Amino acid sequence: DWFLQRYPLKEQPEARARLNALVEAYRGRREVVESILRQDHPPLTFPMALPAREYQAVAAELALRNGSLLLADDVGLGKTVVAIAALTDARARPGLVCVYPHLQYQWEAEFRKIAPALRTHVLRKGRPYDLSTAAGGHSPDILISTYHKLAGWADVLAPRLAALLGLLRQ
Repeated sequence: DWFLQRYPLKEQPEARARLNALVEAYRGRREVVESILRQDHPPLTFPMALPAREYQAVAAELALRNGSLLLADDVGLGKTVVAIAALTDARARPGLVCVYPHLQYQWEAEFRKIAPALRTHVLRKGRPYDLSTAAGGHSPDILISTYHKLAGWADVLAPRLAALLGLLRQ
């Protein structure tokens, strides 16, 4: 849109309509972000045993309201807490945390410490199995997997997670 304002081109009406829709969606997302980042915006509280710091709660709210967030904080500022805070919201579940193999059980321990009410399950195999029996008779709220195991689970998890993304973006 910015480019076309400075360098007018011939365009098809359908392309212009699509571009206008995208511009409006962007402006709406930008307004949401700006409203959350205002100093007078009260941070959300999340049901956690160890409460999130204000900046962590703001990041978690941004993730929930936008349906995604690229968080590149320095080491030790609580990216894990932000992710767990966002996953305490029922709309963000079932959740999938994908990590390197040596971090699977560390993430599970963090969930137990920070959000003990959430049922977690570390995927044991790269082939799908019944998850309801894996988490004490209930489907887990959060699945923890390695990148390698995801290929075998893609067909099982994709429909559930795609539906989740649609809910978050509404």
